[in-house]
Amino acid sequence: HGGKGTGHHGGHTTPEILNSFLIVSGPAAQRGTFAEQVYLVDAPVTALAHLGAKPKDDWKLDGKAVGLK
Repeated sequence: HGGKGTGHHGGHTTPEILNSFLIVSGPAAQRGTFAEQVYLVDAPVTALAHLGAKPKDDWKLDGKAVGLK
């Protein structure tokens, strides 16, 4: 979540707010760039998948695991 300057509103078309990065490393990482758009909500799901943990449905996580073999 973010904002620009001292606020946390607006800027929904500002690249510095919309763009984030995700780096996946280790033996389970797939080399190369992502073929699809990656979202911030993908980060926790990817971390859980890397650890071999399956998210529970009641956690209501919206993301998907990305960058793993």
